[in-house]
Amino acid sequence: MYQVVLIDDEQMVLEGLNKLIDWRNMGCKVAGQAEDGETGLDLIRRFRPDIILTDIRMPRLDGLDMISAIREIRKDSQIIILTGYRDFEYAQRGISLGVFRFLTKPTRKKDIIAAVQDAITEIEKSRKREKEFQDLRKQVSRFYGFRYDDIALDASGKPDSGSAYLAVRSVQYIRDHYMENLDLQQVADGLYISTWHLCRVLKRETGNTFVNILNQIRIDAAKELLDETNDRIYEIANHVGYPDVTYFGRVFKQITGCTPSEYRNRMIRTK
Repeated sequence: MYQVVLIDDEQMVLEGLNKLIDWRNMGCKVAGQAEDGETGLDLIRRFRPDIILTDIRMPRLDGLDMISAIREIRKDSQIIILTGYRDFEYAQRGISLGVFRFLTKPTRKKDIIAAVQDAITEIEKSRKREKEFQDLRKQVSRFYGFRYDDIALDASGKPDSGSAYLAVRSVQYIRDHYMENLDLQQVADGLYISTWHLCRVLKRETGNTFVNILNQIRIDAAKELLDETNDRIYEIANHVGYPDVTYFGRVFKQITGCTPSEYRNRMIRTK
């Protein structure tokens, strides 16, 4: 269940949100509600909700000041503002604080439901991105010895910028394109960085060069094909990005200690 906190200085609004919205049907649970910003902030510290519906102007603590404090507690909460104010400066500051949606009072029930559903979709996307990144960095760490202690996730669920993150993105790009006639410039262009910076990042975070990483990824893919298919050696070489089968054989032996044919025969004997 997605945890929801409701904050508004109008008791009638809070009652309406509780009674008119079928939270359970959307997979949500109202963990708490408050009539001022300070109490709301206490609830957020306690429940760390996924979704927050809040007014802007409230007693004791302004809604936007509260949102600023929320970002120190939980960066990835989806915040929906319900407000009677149409002030551009409020909206601008809210956007800078990562507010997900602005709804103006009086607000229609269907608009609130749509905003919550969209927030849930964004949460699921964020969680999926985080899981994909975590899985990827485990794989890359196993092969290349990355250091990840300082990587954090931002409010959208993406890792904060940093050389380790760029290195992971680089390796992922190579994995996605290794079958092509891939070069350093293409990877750098794909990540919108210079080739010099890419070389520096890869060397610093993996201890390897672009060519070494590319060859390792290609040979890993070739080993799978040698084990799982009956494709000919030159077909496999071409499939993993080596149009020159002789060069493929040389790189394969350098990395594995045997030729492609020897590797395939070894796999057959162990089955």
